[in-house]
Formats: sequence, C-alpha cells, structure tokens
Amino acid sequence: MIENKIQLKPSQVIELLSAAIQDSEAVFVAGSQGIGKSECAIQAGHQTNHDILISLPPVEDPTAAGGCPWPVPESGKVKMLPYGRLAEAIECKRPTLWILDDLPHAPPAVQVSYMGLLWQPAGVPRQINGHLLPDHLKIIACGNLRKAGYGTHGMLEPVKGRFTLVEMRPDLNDFSN
Repeated sequence: MIENKIQLKPSQVIELLSAAIQDSEAVFVAGSQGIGKSECAIQAGHQTNHDILISLPPVEDPTAAGGCPWPVPESGKVKMLPYGRLAEAIECKRPTLWILDDLPHAPPAVQVSYMGLLWQPAGVPRQINGHLLPDHLKIIACGNLRKAGYGTHGMLEPVKGRFTLVEMRPDLNDFSN
C-alpha cells in the first residue's frame, strides 16, 4: 500500500510524468490491473520527445540491470558486461525514457538489482557497475498495487523509496476521449 499517495486520473498522470521526465524525477505509477499505467508512461515519453525502452523485470534475471560477470584474463579480474536493455540504456544518444513495467511483480533480487540505476547521491554521476548512465536517460516504473491481489511480490521498501509514488485511478471520461 502506498502511504500519502496522490490519486490521479490518466490525463493527470501523463501531465505529471511529462514534468517528472523533464526534471529527472523517478516516478512509480501504481494502480489496478489494465487501466493504462504503462501507456500513460509511453505517452509522456512521446510528449517529451524521448525514445522509449521497456523492460519487464518480472521475467528478468538479476544480472539484467547490472550486467553479466565477464572474466578479463589479463587482469585476473571480472567486469560486469552490460547486455539487453541495460546496454541500450548506456549507449543511448538521444533523450530516452526507460520504463520498468510491472516492477512489483519482480522477485526481490531483481528489484534490488535496479536500485543502483534509480538513485545516486547529489553530484555523483549515475552509474551501474562502472558504466555511466547518460544524463538524458530517465526512468519511470509502473505496476499493480499489492492490495489488488494480482500476485505481486510488493515493492521492497528501499526500492520504493527511490521513487515518487503516484496512484492512478481509472476515469471513464479519460478512457472515452
């Protein structure tokens, strides 16, 4: 359950996300199943002229957000090799919105693996396992509320704390327009 939540209809969520994307604010949009949370994030990304990357953490391995261990024989060490969406995010050249869809459905180990992507202390460049994330990469997450009973693991508190939390409520007028 989201404490001190803001409840917004879809058109308001798009407006809020558009502003959050411009301000580099990580937002988690929660709500019931099938009400268009992810679509609102995509629309906000388009409105702010961002390319869109979508990840589905519930079906990912924890290495998806941090990279795969790769031996470097000449040094006797291992480095983390980014792949998939992480590699695309690191290499993006244009403003890009990375949507983490159904994040609360992801197992705890996968949720934790995304923590480093979501927040860095002020003045410290955002990076994951030695790979810098471009400043023009923005991250938004969407998912169902645990109380809705859709089989979510629930969002871990340290992961939840890295987002501004917003609850979307369905609105017939927004849906029919």
